[in-house]
Amino acid sequence: MTNFTADDAFDDAMTAFLGIIQQRKIGKLVLMGSSSGGQLAAMVSQEYQLNCSPSLRDFKVHGVLLRGPVTCDATEDGVHIPSRFKAFHTSMSPAFHTSLLSSPAVNEGNRVARKMPLEGHLSGLPRHWIQVSTNDIYYSDGMLYAEALAEAGVQVELDVVSGWPHTFWLKAPYLERAVQAEQDMIYGLRCLFEKEFSIGS
Repeated sequence: MTNFTADDAFDDAMTAFLGIIQQRKIGKLVLMGSSSGGQLAAMVSQEYQLNCSPSLRDFKVHGVLLRGPVTCDATEDGVHIPSRFKAFHTSMSPAFHTSLLSSPAVNEGNRVARKMPLEGHLSGLPRHWIQVSTNDIYYSDGMLYAEALAEAGVQVELDVVSGWPHTFWLKAPYLERAVQAEQDMIYGLRCLFEKEFSIGS
């Protein structure tokens, strides 16, 4: 059995993204991801901004939509969190553990070799819409990424779902609050495609 790494997942995501933009001639494009998929979407947006050839960068990414994203490795006493954010990353504590998620998906043994989103270069990125849940060990990941983006001059809108756990809309999609979270996500997607944000700059 072949073992695939987190870097393999990123390479696959980047290859797929480049294949799409090389085929598209018109239209708008938004990168989207939830949880670890949010990590991939954020990393692809950074890689595209920094390292792709100028001919490829002629295709504009209109936005990035992240839901409960993983943006850093907060294990190992937070040694990988940028120092200015370390004191504010509090959601890996047991107070945020739920039956849906009580341990981090990313750790020293399986993180990507390249920089995680919160460690990356954020200036010049397209605007972002980020949804976070307050009862989630990745709550701080999303909140701090939104703060870092705003610091870098990226337009960002944050949607905070109070009192609910990580990606709860997938586990209980018919709950009224889950339906609302999905509707809010559609609103965020429409904002990225066609509207101005109400907050952030």
